[in-house]
Amino acid sequence: MGRQSARLYFQGKDHKDIYFNGHYHDQMYLSDGEGNVTLVWEKIKEGIFKFLIMPIDTFEFEVQGSVHIDWGDGESSDFESMEALRICRHSYTKSAKFMVQIRGDIQNIRFWSGYRYSSDALIEILTKLPKTMEKITQLTGLCYGDTRLERIPAGLFDNCPNVERFDSAFMRCKSLKNIPAGLFDNCPNAKNFYNAFSSCSGLERIPAGLFDNCPNAESFGSTFSGCSGLECIPAGLFKNCPEAVQFQYTFAYCTGLTSVPSDIFADSINASDFGGTFYDCLKLTYIPSGLFDNCPNAENFGSTFSSCSGLERIPAGLFKNCPEAVQFQYTFANCTGLTSIPSDIFADSINASDFGYTFFNCSNLTYIPGGLFDGRPNVESFEQTFNSCDNVVSNVPELWKTHESTKEHTACFHGCDKAENFKDIPASWYYFH
Repeated sequence: MGRQSARLYFQGKDHKDIYFNGHYHDQMYLSDGEGNVTLVWEKIKEGIFKFLIMPIDTFEFEVQGSVHIDWGDGESSDFESMEALRICRHSYTKSAKFMVQIRGDIQNIRFWSGYRYSSDALIEILTKLPKTMEKITQLTGLCYGDTRLERIPAGLFDNCPNVERFDSAFMRCKSLKNIPAGLFDNCPNAKNFYNAFSSCSGLERIPAGLFDNCPNAESFGSTFSGCSGLECIPAGLFKNCPEAVQFQYTFAYCTGLTSVPSDIFADSINASDFGGTFYDCLKLTYIPSGLFDNCPNAENFGSTFSSCSGLERIPAGLFKNCPEAVQFQYTFANCTGLTSIPSDIFADSINASDFGYTFFNCSNLTYIPGGLFDGRPNVESFEQTFNSCDNVVSNVPELWKTHESTKEHTACFHGCDKAENFKDIPASWYYFH
């Protein structure tokens, strides 16, 4: 291929074509001396996006770009908002199912049930988000509150590799039953999945490897919180997410969940917050051994298993590799099926400071190890730690001796009237004050 020299320039803001050798082109190639050709630039073609709605009368959503909208009822309209998302609205004369088609320079889109006329009309997304959205960095609240949304397509985000935020993307989509496998496979920059599928009460399963290609993910806070139809979690769900820090309330209120895979946090070496992770998982009966063995930076275990009323036992050394853990407030509160506590559960929690309500209302607990809190001099609170544990018959730990400097200990042993050393419990550690 012979060498050519020519002036190249982009023709206008809207066309985005290249003028070369007397013609406009939508692609540009470079060739080396041996004739090997490489595509180095290509004009983004027109985006096409389709979805089904069933509106009551008026439907609205947000869009950014310059687009043509076919509303599916014989009507169409042109819309332009180049700087930001803006509400686009259409009125229907009857309540029926319509396929809406959008064509053009679609830069961003969002459905949200909070709008006056949205009426939870979205029922199915039919196509991937278009390539014209490849530069978008956040899809926060994409389908937030669309309670009638039943299906989303495989590869929905394939053309959006730069998205960092998926927070609340499908929150409260209670009719959504399945998440397509590989949904985030082309989202290597994703960081935030906070509330992404929260309150999707109809969700039946999470596909294996859902986050395998999201190595930069940092937050999984409340990601599946309130998914009451979920019965199990796939093994190694977060195995390729070493940067994840936040697991607060990730599976809270998953009232149908019966088990947790032992390796779910095996690679969560930077995780610091497990507050409420499995809060109110009523059907969870056991915790796998070594669940947090690879979480040396974990600091917060407050309410992690609180209200797991079906929980029958705690594995030995559950927090043995978590020396940075500080917060154990409400960790096992209201675990009414629990009968005993392993003696080494806090053996390595040398920095723990808050044991307030840790075993509050564990009403079937019969045995408390004597040295449970030995070697933890920094405890600031034992407030109601064993309050309402009214079936304890063993001696209770003599915290009034080993931790006499701990100022907050109101009602620590309130209700432990059956304890063998009940009469030795000082009033200030028993009564409310």
